[in-house]
Amino acid sequence: VLSSRLGRKPEDITKLDANENPYGPPPE
Repeated sequence: VLSSRLGRKPEDITKLDANENPYGPPPE
């Protein structure tokens, strides 16, 4: 999983994706 690779919380990854991805965060 991306979050475990970067050593960050899933919430942080979601925020990062929301900022970088024009389509918004992936549905969970």
